[in-house]
Amino acid sequence: HVVVAGTFDRLHKGHQAIIDKAFQMGKKIHICVTTDAFVVQKTLAELIFPYPKRVKDVSDYIAQKNYTTSYVITPLEDIYGISIIDPSIDAIAVSPQSRENAVKINLKRNEKGMKPLELIEVDPVNDGNNHMISSQRIRYGEIDRLGVPFVVHFTDDKPLTMPEDLRTELQKPLGRLFAGDQND
Repeated sequence: HVVVAGTFDRLHKGHQAIIDKAFQMGKKIHICVTTDAFVVQKTLAELIFPYPKRVKDVSDYIAQKNYTTSYVITPLEDIYGISIIDPSIDAIAVSPQSRENAVKINLKRNEKGMKPLELIEVDPVNDGNNHMISSQRIRYGEIDRLGVPFVVHFTDDKPLTMPEDLRTELQKPLGRLFAGDQND
C-alpha cells in the first residue's frame, strides 16, 4: 500500500513520474492532494488551481494511463495526512523535494508505534536545459508542463536577420491607411 502526496498543481511530467512510480510499486495507492487552505503559503498561491481541478487532473491522468490498481484520492490538510493514521500503508513515493516531509512522517509514525514507511525515491524530471520541472516554474511562466521554455534565450552572438520574402511582405500595410501628419 503506497501513499503519494502533493499539490499536483498544473500536473506536469514530474508529477506523472511520481504517480507512475507509485502505481508500479503498490497494489493499492492512496493519493493525497493538498487542500486550498494548505497551499496558501506556497509561492504564487493565488495562481494555484482549486482543489477540485487538481483532483480532476490527477484522476484524468490515471484514467489516461489505464491503471487497474485500486486507488483513492483524498484531501491533505497537513504534511502527515493518512500516513500517520493508516497502518496498512507501507511505502511513500517521494521526490527529493518531498523527502524531508517523509522523514518527518516516519518520526511521527515511530512516536505512534507504527512501522516506518519505505521511501520510494523518484528522480526529478528535468527540462531540456537540465533544470527540474516544477509547478512553481510553470506558475512563473518559465516553462510549460512538459518542461518546454516559453521564451527561447538567444545565447550566441549571431545577428538575427529577417528573410527577404518576409521583409517584403511586412512592408505592405496590414489595414486601412488614414491621412495624417507623419510626425505624430
